[in-house]
Amino acid sequence: MKAHYANPKIRKAYDLLKTMSADEETRFRAETREKALINEAILMAGEREKGREEGRKKQAQETALMMLAKGMDINLIAELTKLDIRDVEKLKTSGDFQ
Repeated sequence: MKAHYANPKIRKAYDLLKTMSADEETRFRAETREKALINEAILMAGEREKGREEGRKKQAQETALMMLAKGMDINLIAELTKLDIRDVEKLKTSGDFQ
């Protein structure tokens, strides 16, 4: 049974799908390409999240440095910035806040 589509774009896509489905090698290549695109999208999403996390940590460190410069207690700074107390201590010993 031959499908009839009034929209030329849909007809073109249908014809392309029909052609690709008939040729096993072409279908394999299309599936491989689709999987590669999906994998790339997953990888990019992970990298974006990693970048966001690095940005949040950098912002917390900058905030902690300002708090250290104001003489705030390192325990309070760790609590408010959600940084590990050891990270705050490292910032304090680095002397970058003065």
